Amino acid sequence: MISDRLEGVWERSAVAGVKPREMLNVHITLQSAIILLQTGEMMALAFLGYGIPSRGNTLVIAVLLFLQGLSGMSYGFLLSVY
Repeated sequence: MISDRLEGVWERSAVAGVKPREMLNVHITLQSAIILLQTGEMMALAFLGYGIPSRGNTLVIAVLLFLQGLSGMSYGFLLSVY
């Protein structure tokens, strides 16, 4: 979002009629997809690559990792706004 503002993409999109809410939704959707891929890669590397044992449900581990990524993304968006 910072690079969008610095390069003028934000202003061009606003002039074209794109609402700020729509821009934010696109950023959140794309970043969530990237976080989902990174979560899968981290789990595959940890459990299959390094052979780290896991106790408990793997789905819960994946959800917690995904939520941690989302919280980092939200904090980054907060910093980019101010």
